[in-house]
Order: sequence, then structure tokens, then C-alpha cells
Amino acid sequence: MPIRPPQNILTEILLRRGRMTQAIGTGIDHAFTAAERGCAGKPGEVDRLVYFFLEGLPAIESQFNGILRGSGVRATLSGIFCHQTPKVTPIPASGTSPPRCELGDILFLVTYGGRLYSHYLGNALLVQAKENISTVDGTTQAHLYERANSFTYYTPNALSTQSRSLSDCEYALWYWGFRREFWNYPHRWGTDGIAARPPVPHLSHVPFENSLMDLICGVNGRRVKSLPTSDTSTGWSRIVDDLIRVTAKSTFTRQNAFVSRNKEPLRGEEITRVIQGMAGAPNAPFLVKCSLGRIFKFFDDELAGIGAKLTKESEEFDREKFLREFAKHARGRKDDGSPPRFGDERREDADSGGGGCSFVIIDFESEPPRFKRLP
Repeated sequence: MPIRPPQNILTEILLRRGRMTQAIGTGIDHAFTAAERGCAGKPGEVDRLVYFFLEGLPAIESQFNGILRGSGVRATLSGIFCHQTPKVTPIPASGTSPPRCELGDILFLVTYGGRLYSHYLGNALLVQAKENISTVDGTTQAHLYERANSFTYYTPNALSTQSRSLSDCEYALWYWGFRREFWNYPHRWGTDGIAARPPVPHLSHVPFENSLMDLICGVNGRRVKSLPTSDTSTGWSRIVDDLIRVTAKSTFTRQNAFVSRNKEPLRGEEITRVIQGMAGAPNAPFLVKCSLGRIFKFFDDELAGIGAKLTKESEEFDREKFLREFAKHARGRKDDGSPPRFGDERREDADSGGGGCSFVIIDFESEPPRFKRLP
């Protein structure tokens, strides 16, 4: 079950729940529309995820803080986007589909300014994105999310052959359906959040922004413990720790792009071209939206150190230098100048390392009052 957020934070969020839910939907709509305009041809699942990270997260964060202004609560959205996704072998095997599949596209973790009850980080869910959600039926992915008892990692290399249990993952595994066929005036995107475990009837499908808002409010997803390095557990908290820790560590082998709050960010076409051009190459870049220096302190000393380094790199990120370095790498590659697209393909690193899993951490913290009360 999920853990209850601190009452002072939850109260302010619930008072504004409707507007915040709408803000998530607006951010998704903005990002997916940008993908339609920024890609050559029809954008695929990966294109929409890239644009959600690049365009959607900043839009959601700024709207949240506009809505929360004066409440004493501030929202921060951080995370890392990588083109790869972990591959796993479900246990038991499905018997009717391939032995391996993706673990998930994006992990969402909601935190509340620090640990809760000494050792809980917050609540999390893992989503697999699908342009057409009906295509998941009968696949290894559906078997993993809906019926498997556990799984063994195939990639990334840092986790390969390790087993994890799915016994405590109720309402933690979701499908994110993009519902492309349901456009309506004025051309607003609608997407579905569909709980895979336990499986629910189609009438239980809800807009994805509602699923994510329920996670924020502590009525969706599963609680996540902060695990010491000596911990040998294999359940949900370990899976969340795996994905965040391995992905964060992997950033230091790459020349990454940062989405900055204080500087002109990379435009959608620029970053898509960069990641597209370098995907499949050794140490392909990640896209990092960074306030991880503060948030990783909730975990342990190792991640706190990684977060501090990533924050420093974020502050020193030089957009023009990054693009020049990419131009050197891409020299000699065929490029007709049109905006690129990924389609639905999740490529692996050339060394089959896998790189980790994209994750988003949504943190709500209580802000100190700006002015002292007069006696």
C-alpha cells in the first residue's frame, strides 16, 4: 500500500487537486503536441517520452508552483531520461511469447521534502508506454506485469542475473496508453492510466493525469523504503533503488544534456537530434533535469554524492559547447536537416550495458515563511 504524505503538504495539495490534475494533463498535451510538430513524420512512443521529459516536466513544474503559490509548499520535478530500458526475464515464463521484455519506460517517485517515518522515501509506480494499449495483450510484457511472480535482469550489466520479487507490487505497475485516436476539439491529447496489477476491467481506465495525481496524494502506487547498502531484500523498494541508482551512476560515463531552470534550455529538435544521432553508440548521452543534489540526500551517502556532482554539472552546463561536441561526433553521418524521430524503438548501448531506466522524482517540500510574524 502507499504511504500517507505529511498532513500539512497533503492539505495544500488536496485544496488544489483539480487544478494540479489539469496542470499535468496540460503538460502532457503540450509535450505531445510539440512532438507532433517537431518530428519528421508520425512520432512514436519514444519520441513522446523524450518530449514529455524535455517539454512536459518543466511545464508541469511551473504550473504546480503557480497553483501552490502562497501555500507554503513548493514542487520540484527532477529526473534522468535515457533511451534504453532494462530487459528482464519473467518468472515463470509465459510459454507463449518471447522469454524477455522491457521492465518499463519511466519510474515515477513522489517524495515530500525528506524521509517519512525515518526510512520511507515516498510512493512510486512504474509505467510502460504504449501508443496503442491493446497491442500489449498476449505479450511477454503483459505476462510480466499481470501474472509473473518475479523476474531476473538481463540488462543493464550492473544488474544482470539478479532476481527481484513482484509479490508486493499491487498498483505499482501501470500501462500509459497514449490513445492517439481520441483527439477532440481543440485538439487536446488524452492519455490513459491502466493498472496492470491487479488487472482491472476496462471501465477502471482513467486519464493518466488522474493516476499520477493519485500517486502524489498517496492513494496510488506503492510505498518505497530507503534501503541501506547491506540490505538483501528483493521486493518493490529494491526495484526502485535499482533503477534510480544504476541510472544515476551511469550518467558519469556520458556527456549529458541538462534541462536547466535558469538558462535557455535545449529545444526539442536539438536534443532529439543529439540523442537520435548518438543512440546505440557507446556512452550515449542522457537527458537530465536536475535538483538531484537535494533530493538524493533522502537516499544515502552514495546517491547524495552523485546528486551533488550532477547538480554541479547542471549549473556548469554549456549548451553551445554541448552542441559543438555533438557536431564533432556526428561528422560524416548522413543528415538531411529534417527533424528526426525515434519511433517505438528502444535501442541499447553498443556495449549492451543498457544504461538504466528513465525516472522522474516529484518532490513537495514545505517552504519556510518569508516574513516573521510581528508579536
